[in-house]
Amino acid sequence: MAKNYVQPGEHLTIQSDAAVSSGDLVVRGDLIGAALGDAATGEDLVVAVDGVWELPKDTLSPVTIGDILYTDAAASPLHSVPITDDKSAGLAVQSAGTAAETIQCLLGYADR
Repeated sequence: MAKNYVQPGEHLTIQSDAAVSSGDLVVRGDLIGAALGDAATGEDLVVAVDGVWELPKDTLSPVTIGDILYTDAAASPLHSVPITDDKSAGLAVQSAGTAAETIQCLLGYADR
């Protein structure tokens, strides 16, 4: 194996810049993931950057399976219509109407 290999990359350890609860959507620059545990500000936080996660959805935005889902630097609820400075979080793996408060999102696959 190459000597410069670090890790598979499905889970990354980063420093938390705010208090985070397990399962929260975490946005750090263009890195978007789901918290795998709780962390206080400044603590190490392990985030999953792959896989399907049920995450908060904007109730104003209907979603169709296969839509790119967006969020912003504040990890706002996912939505299917990008707003200025939004980042793609992943792909919707289910459809959901405006009343739905969560959506299943395949993290990291929107730009592949």
